[in-house]
Amino acid sequence: MAETTFSLLGNTQNVRIDPTDIRGEGKPNYPHLILPVRLSLNPMKRQPNPDQMFVLLSARSTITLIGQQSPFAEAINLIHQKIRYPNAQVVMNASFALDAQRIKSIEEDRKGNLKIHMTLEFHVIPCETLELQKNGKPVAVDVLSPDVETQTTALQFEIPRSHWVDNVLSEMGALSLVSIEIPAVQNLIGPEFSKALVELEHAQKYYYAGDHDKAVAHCRTALEPLKTRLPELKSAIESSSEQAWVKEILNSTSDWLDGLYKKTRELTNKPHHLPSIGHYSRFDAEAIFLVTTAILTYIGRIDVTGREKSTSAKV
Repeated sequence: MAETTFSLLGNTQNVRIDPTDIRGEGKPNYPHLILPVRLSLNPMKRQPNPDQMFVLLSARSTITLIGQQSPFAEAINLIHQKIRYPNAQVVMNASFALDAQRIKSIEEDRKGNLKIHMTLEFHVIPCETLELQKNGKPVAVDVLSPDVETQTTALQFEIPRSHWVDNVLSEMGALSLVSIEIPAVQNLIGPEFSKALVELEHAQKYYYAGDHDKAVAHCRTALEPLKTRLPELKSAIESSSEQAWVKEILNSTSDWLDGLYKKTRELTNKPHHLPSIGHYSRFDAEAIFLVTTAILTYIGRIDVTGREKSTSAKV
């Protein structure tokens, strides 16, 4: 729970946000981030007058990723709530419109939990209670001030990685699945290839769970057994040269396997021991996962008979 207090109209006010209450809405076509803000408000206190009512007209909110300078979204709430008694409870659902590009930018920056700085600007109208006479009897009348007063506060909080992935990103349609076919059997390096496919499945599981470091670690483990078998694979490519597509790209394919394997291993060689969160963003993991998938897909198609195999598995 994130909480802060601030002074408004001479009295202390309270703001609370429970990060696990935050949710996503709208799916891919209309993604919105909903932040429930709980306010505990007290009447105006200005000497020598007793506590007096005020009207909370509206609130303007902005959210910024911690470490960034510019807000990535803004919300306006029209409230029109009279605050007459102490500890008045108001729940304000700040709705921030997003789009695919902003979600992508958030995920590129995020390492583990999503860390947010939120500013809130409240607009209020003070009231004064006057005693008038009606039919010879005193009547209390609330008179609104002609001036709107503004007060700003801010607080920081973290949305847990699991909640962000399962309850927010998914409801904004940010997690989409793509089916890629990879041969299930590789005759030349069968045991190593089977292990690599298992590791790739683990990488996919952790990727969609939001644990990007573990996803990358499993990508590295998937490629590790293939390292010592590259000479055999390259020989198989050469022996399959009756295939037109291999003839055309024979030299570049060998270079591609060498270079891509080397660069991928450099990428995946960052420390990934506990704590496992924070080294890689979602898009780092996605890029490494796709490159690993491409390598395994290509290797799976290499056959000593020179024929492309048809048995495949979906990952």
